[in-house]
Amino acid sequence: MNNFNDISHIENYLLGRMPDAERKAFEAELSADALLRQEVEAYQKIFSGFSVLKEEAFAVQVAQWAKAAPSQNHDNIVPINKGATIRTLWRRVAVAASVVLLLGVAAAWWASQQYGDEKLVAAAYAPPLAAGTMGGPETQASELEKQFEAAHGLFQKGSYADAANGFNQVAKTLETNPALFDNLTRKFYLDNARWTGLLAQFAAGQLSDEAFSQALNQFADDPASDYAAKAKELKKDMGSIWRKIGG
Repeated sequence: MNNFNDISHIENYLLGRMPDAERKAFEAELSADALLRQEVEAYQKIFSGFSVLKEEAFAVQVAQWAKAAPSQNHDNIVPINKGATIRTLWRRVAVAASVVLLLGVAAAWWASQQYGDEKLVAAAYAPPLAAGTMGGPETQASELEKQFEAAHGLFQKGSYADAANGFNQVAKTLETNPALFDNLTRKFYLDNARWTGLLAQFAAGQLSDEAFSQALNQFADDPASDYAAKAKELKKDMGSIWRKIGG
């Protein structure tokens, strides 16, 4: 009978890399060896975990593994000899180490999905109002509103660098023409252009975490800003341990 105590045999079997003759011998031993079946099932969980790593179902599966672990720890083992017991122990250690590695990879992936640059930016994004809300001279207002909406369109498509340029142009126009619109309208569009432009710069990779956090302070420390609360929440997420794990 072949010796299939090496964990690589289980891996090759599950990945379909065994030659036909070796696979048949492995399956024959698998049908006669309850302990080997347990090890194969345990290792299969690892591969199934990787296959659903990018799905929400993975979290549920991890919880099921954790719940099942205590009962599996008390499985009866009938060692044939001392050497077989040691090989069994090493197989269990290898499986346990692989599960730990999998959980670490899963945690890092989840953190990168929930606390990555684009995820944080999307949560802090404030979409524009409907067209036609600006006051002032019709030609200038319409043109600036088109630029504003075009910049938001670029942002929503993920063209962050172009969006940042668009918002910068809108902000400059509003800054250099303080009497162009009524104060309330001007403040709304200027604040939104500055805020969304900052988000676009960060999402485009134009700002480091430190520079972005410093820029957020300008909004967070301004009680008159409509984005003070969003800036504070975003700064909190930027400092999260999960962002460090995902990074």
